[in-house]
Parts: sequence; structure tokens; C-alpha cells
Amino acid sequence: MNVLILGKGYIGSYLEKYLKTCSSKLKDVRIVSRDLCDYSTVTGLHDLMEQKWVDFIINCSGFTGKPNVDACEDAKDLCWDLNVTVPSRIAQVCLENNIPFGQVSSGCIYTGYEKEYSETDIPNFGLYNNESSFYSKSKHACELALADKNAYIWRIRMPFCNTWSPKNILTKIYKYDKLISMPNSLTNVNDLCKYIYKFIEREYTKERLPAGIYNVVNEGSLNARSIVEMMMDHCIKNPNWQFINYNELDIKANRSNCVLSQDKNKQYGIDLPDARESVNKALQEMSKITI
Repeated sequence: MNVLILGKGYIGSYLEKYLKTCSSKLKDVRIVSRDLCDYSTVTGLHDLMEQKWVDFIINCSGFTGKPNVDACEDAKDLCWDLNVTVPSRIAQVCLENNIPFGQVSSGCIYTGYEKEYSETDIPNFGLYNNESSFYSKSKHACELALADKNAYIWRIRMPFCNTWSPKNILTKIYKYDKLISMPNSLTNVNDLCKYIYKFIEREYTKERLPAGIYNVVNEGSLNARSIVEMMMDHCIKNPNWQFINYNELDIKANRSNCVLSQDKNKQYGIDLPDARESVNKALQEMSKITI
């Protein structure tokens, strides 16, 4: 089976590296960016399809804004194009060519702690909430656009890994001087890669998992204060750390804070490990690396 990854960013690069270790089932793994092939256009997509080697496509590209989602408020057209129009276009071409398609998405379309949000809960921090960020609106719109395209939609939250990547939420917590401490789901990027491989493997064995939405988060939740305590246990310290209230944040767009349910993953036997244990292991590795 041949896998094509679209987007050479944080998630895409990790996924490529992991899938290339799965040589027993995967014949070829390739990753492309829009610099190499403009897959944001129909022509670019058909050029990829004409190569006739692709068996599974995963879109890891999108627009989160730099340095954070506040930038999406000032680049709404670009945000919508890359987070809604492009994934929808890719999914449609995959559907027409009978190629399985997976979209790495986000659980930032919920907020609040009334419950652990499942895949079937209507988003309360998306298109229908005037207080939600434009980024969250775009991720909600993407899910709606892919609903009839037989796609896998993998929602992640606050991704982390065991290196000092600037996209790693653990790196961000270490570098931020001001922190808020609210419970949230997290996704270990290494666990995400293993999770996605299970979907590819099931395609290979003709035991396909149902298309649709999946919450890809580690079991349980953590807040920044708990993570800071774990960092200090590993001698990772920022002397300027200060905890503040949410309303003291200097931000342009509201942020999502929520916990996602893993019940669906447990139903299919593909649930992720405990969040606290996963973060602790990542910090153990990070503590060995010079910042």
C-alpha cells in the first residue's frame, strides 16, 4: 500500500517518519508540500492522481496562524481557503477516484466542562457561536464539508511530543511566562501516528473502519499547573512562570478549553494511552535534550 501525506509541517513530518518504519505493510510513503505540488488546486490534485500509485491520502496541511490562532482573525480568507476549501476539494477528488482519505482536524470546536464531548455532539464553539475564534469556525466548517465524502476526520487537541519543537504544547508551556490552568485533552503525536496507521492497516486487510469523525486524544485530561509540576519534577523550570485568570489573557480570539471523549475509540479497540503517563514520558526525554 502506498501512502501520500499532504503537508510537511509538525504533524505531517512526524507521520512520514513513523510510517516509513512500517515497511512490512507500506510499499511507499511520500510527503509533499504545496511548494512541490499545488494540491490546493483541482489540476494539482489530478496530477497526483495520474501517477496511479496512491492508495491512501492523508491531509495534514492547514492554517493555524503564526504565532497563534489570533493571526487567523486577520487572514480570514486564507484561513478559510486552507482549512475548508482545500480539504473539501481533496476529499472530493479522493471520493471520485475511490481513494481512502483522512483529514487531521481539531477538537477546538468545543468549549466548557458540562461533559466529555463525543463525536456526535454538536459543536458549541464553531460556526454557531459568535464568541468562537475564526480558526474554530473554519475547523467546524471543514467537518461539515467532509460529512458526505466518506472521509476519516481525526480530531486532535494540544499536540505534544518528546522534542523541543515550537509546535509542541509542552514547549509552549515552558516558554510562556503567563499561564492559565484549565483542563484540556491532549494528543501525543507519536500515539497519533500509530493511531492513523491502524486505519491504513485496516484498509490493507479489507477490514475498513467506518468513515467519519474520531476524537484522537490521550485518555484523561491535564491542566497547565499539573504539567508545570511534572516539568519541575524533571528539572525543567521557567523562573518567570505566573498563573493568571483567563480574562487576563492578552488575546484577540477566544480559546477553546474542553475534554473529548474516548468512548468511540474504546468501542473499536483503538484508544490512546493515559495522558499523564504520556506527558511524563515525553518530559523525561525532553529533559535529556539541551534547549
